[in-house]
This record gives sequence, structure tokens and C-alpha cells, in this order.
Amino acid sequence: MMPRVPQHRRPRPLCWALLTLWACSDPGANVPAAALGEPTAQAANPAPSSRKDRLERLAITPDNARIEWAAAKLHVKEEGAFARFDGEVRLDPTQLEGSEVEVRIQTASLQAEPDRLADHLRDVDFLDAKRFPEARFRSLSIRPSTDVKDATHRIGGELTLHGQTHRIAFPAHIALDSELRVRAEFSINRIDFEIAPKRPDHLIRHRVAIRLTLDLPRPER
Repeated sequence: MMPRVPQHRRPRPLCWALLTLWACSDPGANVPAAALGEPTAQAANPAPSSRKDRLERLAITPDNARIEWAAAKLHVKEEGAFARFDGEVRLDPTQLEGSEVEVRIQTASLQAEPDRLADHLRDVDFLDAKRFPEARFRSLSIRPSTDVKDATHRIGGELTLHGQTHRIAFPAHIALDSELRVRAEFSINRIDFEIAPKRPDHLIRHRVAIRLTLDLPRPER
């Protein structure tokens, strides 16, 4: 005869349902995690004079790019974007690996619904936008990579967020014709950048998903 499982130890359907919801609703767990502290030495480039002649400078603006985020508390997914940012790709069309990218984001431009959530995320518990008004990413390497599905390259660089700077690397799909198209989706751990409420809240997921979309027209030549 099988021993009876005490009532208090039996799995409850509601508990399993909630656990399933939590697992499925964590956007940071559903995308590749950015590698933290990965070496990002840039490959040797051609002589500066010849390289300078072929570089194309492509501006990054909210008109041709999107920077979106997604996070979760318990089983509730929250998502939004940044409205104000700028940057530049210095594109080497003959050797993508010799290109460089730099992006600056105004943290106070974070968007979310409802407005009170956006206000809370901009405040001292999270981005602390008044104290840290700008987040920046500067690439240090772009390398061919097919380790992740749909990715063509791996971009490494320095991310400065909430006053903390770390080297990260993430997969990206890069295509080049009459415009430069970049698609990247990865997650960062907010704790690495010391982003946490003053009163600990263990229901807030640590990982935040980031989605980058660039459609940058190239100059006619």
C-alpha cells in the first residue's frame, strides 16, 4: 500500500499554476544574457588614413531606432521604451568588424504604462534619473558569431548605467545594403549595476530584457 502524502505536503494546483506563470512571464529569462566582463579587445584595424576614407557616419536617433526594455515583478510583465537618445555608428562597409557604435540614453525619458510606474522607475529606487541622467554604451569589438539563433555577430563594449560601468557582450543580427539594420535582444542583471529598491523586494526579477532596433540609412555615393 502506498503511504499517504500529508495534506499540507501535497502540490496544490493553484501553486503550480502560479509557478508556471512566473516562469513564463520573466522576459529577462527568455533572451540571451549579456556576458559580463567578457574580454573585448578590438581586432587590429587597417592604417587610420585608409580606414578613415571609407568610414560612413550614421546617426542614431529616435526616428531610425528603438530602445525597448521589459522586466517582471512576480508574474506581471512590464515593458516600455526610451524616448530620447542619440548616437552614431562609424560604419566600415568593407569590414563590419572594424565598425564602432556609441549610444547615449536620457534615463528620464523612460516610458511605461501607467504613468506612476514610469515615475517610480525613474526615481531613486531604480534609475535615479536626476542623479544619473545618462546611460551610455560604447562598442569595443564586433565579431562574427553564430552561437545564438539568428545572430550574425557578437558586440562587446562598455555599458555605463546608474553610475556603474561594466563590459558586456551580446548577440546581434547585422545586415547591410542601402541601410544598416541591427537587431539585438539580450538581458542584463540590474543588480550588477546596483539598481535595487532601498527596501528589498524579492518579487522583482533581477534580469531586464533589452531590445535594440536600428534601421540606419546610408549616404548615397
